[in-house]
Amino acid sequence: MKIVSGVNNIKECEILSSISDEFYFGLKEVENHRKWYSFLNIKDTDEAEKLIKTAQSQRKKIYIAANETYDKTETSKAVEIIEKLIKKGLSGIILRDINLAEHFKNKTEIILSSTALVFNSNSLKFYKELTGLKRLVIPQHLKPEEQFFIKKIKDIEYEIFYFPDVYCSNIDGACLYHDFDGIIRKKTNCSYVFMSGKQKIKMAHPSAKKRFETIYNYYKLGANYIKTARDGTTEEKIKILKKIKTLISIMEKNPSKKVFYSCLKKYFNIYD
Repeated sequence: MKIVSGVNNIKECEILSSISDEFYFGLKEVENHRKWYSFLNIKDTDEAEKLIKTAQSQRKKIYIAANETYDKTETSKAVEIIEKLIKKGLSGIILRDINLAEHFKNKTEIILSSTALVFNSNSLKFYKELTGLKRLVIPQHLKPEEQFFIKKIKDIEYEIFYFPDVYCSNIDGACLYHDFDGIIRKKTNCSYVFMSGKQKIKMAHPSAKKRFETIYNYYKLGANYIKTARDGTTEEKIKILKKIKTLISIMEKNPSKKVFYSCLKKYFNIYD
């Protein structure tokens, strides 16, 4: 299982290269699903080119997150910038927009974002035929038992998030809570209480044990990549990546569920 890390600057790319297999980044000049947070995006194209060069020097692939939908003007701008970055060595694009995907079909690697709302084999086949995608990032809220189409479609690799650190209870690609009432709620957005008539509603959040178990089940299904978010300091990312390394090492030994749970207690301090 390969590790994909979100990076926000060149220094992070250098530091995390010893733990990560691939990188991805957001760019202020191209709309992406974390566009609200300037600190999660590379400041300009020149800086992005330097970041790509750094990843190349470490012999790592690096992708741009362009995972929103675009109107005609936004598409033209995104195409121009991404084409320039591909010439500089960009490995590919994480996207959801069909027009953008059609333009880059067979021109670069295409990874379908979790924001694309692909929940079944028919929607995945539709995107594959249209775009030639090679990888799908599975939406965070879907459970392994819902992913019946994994392995049923040829030549597709699958990527999951590291759920103990990244977990959206809502449907991320259709979620407006990142900017609810014009207020950026950051880490509190998914714990916000909403009203349905007179009833208070708060989205359910699985326990840490359940999220580790979800990774284990996806690993058993054949997920190829595990991904960290762009959020957090470099120091926090290092700690998370070390945990992921330990987790992968445990899963590669093909433990039973009972043994896996005992490892969670030993290495992650996770109990029932």
